[in-house]
Amino acid sequence: MKNTMMNYLERTRRTILRVACVTAMIGTLGVGTAYAAVTLEGAKSVALADAGVAESEVVFTEVKEKQEKKEAAKYEIEFYTDEAEYEYEIRKSDGAILEVKMELFHGERSQQRSANSTSGTYISVDDAKEIVLKRAGLSESEVRFKKAKLDKDDGIMVYEIEFYHGRNEYECTVDASTGKIIEYDVEIDD
Repeated sequence: MKNTMMNYLERTRRTILRVACVTAMIGTLGVGTAYAAVTLEGAKSVALADAGVAESEVVFTEVKEKQEKKEAAKYEIEFYTDEAEYEYEIRKSDGAILEVKMELFHGERSQQRSANSTSGTYISVDDAKEIVLKRAGLSESEVRFKKAKLDKDDGIMVYEIEFYHGRNEYECTVDASTGKIIEYDVEIDD
């Protein structure tokens, strides 16, 4: 637990330094500089950099774009490492972090997670997306994802994935441990 807290404090220190450097760089660019909207991949990179972890160290549980009435478009990025679970809200227009939640795993939760699955790990959300896209005969560039979230269903961890292609809405459930498609539904969205 002491090492976990020290790692967290070190990552926090690095994040503060990064923010200071970015702020200084923005100041040298001048006010009024136009910024391009951040992509979903860019938002994932922002969250990983802020958490101080590499993509190879995490499992994404939710990666989606969200826009509510009277709010700017944003991305919701959720992932976990061996030590903690992270939730980010990142503004689409400029990549600013709007909200961060981080929960350290305690020994009991880590043991429970590994006891509930044979390998202790799940496929990534990107792998689950790839599996359902292959089943649909589509590529990622042809679709718009609505939802890709890790959830518990009937005692097993699954990815709930929803996406659009044209007027078709796809709803799929993928076993997070095996990658097997449990549910696959396509209907015309009207």
